[in-house]
Amino acid sequence: MKKAYADIPEGQIHYRIGRKWRDRYWLLHAGVNSSDEFTRAMPFLSKSYCAVAMDFLGHGESDDAAIPVSDCWTMPELSLILWIA
Repeated sequence: MKKAYADIPEGQIHYRIGRKWRDRYWLLHAGVNSSDEFTRAMPFLSKSYCAVAMDFLGHGESDDAAIPVSDCWTMPELSLILWIA
């Protein structure tokens, strides 16, 4: 499993990615958690999929959020972030 960062205007987003496949399946943590909650599942999922787990701003190893995430990310913005990573 590879750990990496994607640069966005608000800071750096940390993500973990398994084996590279054509289609990506995003694992998005809930509430105050982080991508760490998917570390046990990712080796299994990566056998058949490109599993990617990201930390939202202010969570896990991503940069702190300057404003609440719910105030700055709409679905189009989130999809752009996911496309960049």
